[in-house]
Amino acid sequence: MSLYEEDLSVFENSVFYVAKDNSEIVGSVKVTLWDRKTILPLEKLFGLNANNVFQNNSLNNIWHVGRFAISKSNGMLLLKKLLVMAISTICSETNSLMIAECDKKFVKVLNLLGIKTEVLAPSVFYLGSETLPIFSIYEWLYSFLNLAIPALPLADTISLLQTV
Repeated sequence: MSLYEEDLSVFENSVFYVAKDNSEIVGSVKVTLWDRKTILPLEKLFGLNANNVFQNNSLNNIWHVGRFAISKSNGMLLLKKLLVMAISTICSETNSLMIAECDKKFVKVLNLLGIKTEVLAPSVFYLGSETLPIFSIYEWLYSFLNLAIPALPLADTISLLQTV
């Protein structure tokens, strides 16, 4: 299945955030509410059975974060903005969980930004980098939001709060 076909298959359960500079796309992220039926990328890449890994019934919403990209000319502020948007969607309800497949170096960046993560399985090499399956629970994500939103410039904070 192509990336386009994969995105179409989960479109109804997804939220896409795109950052533009004039007419140029400079960043994006996709957040998908898992229906507990669709095969997740971490199941394909790491051989995990997500239904077994996340069998805790108190988890109402399991969100997959993917298609995260920013242009090299944009920096940490855009990264934080996109993370705040994605995580705000996930934290719209308690008992939510974030899952993702990330480059090992990016996992370190997430942790340095204050997003606590846990690794689900050993890494694999995928698209030329060491990739890890990770998760983060609501409380860890909400802690990040409490730190990140006040640190953004006021205009950005107002804009983000209006879209959440």
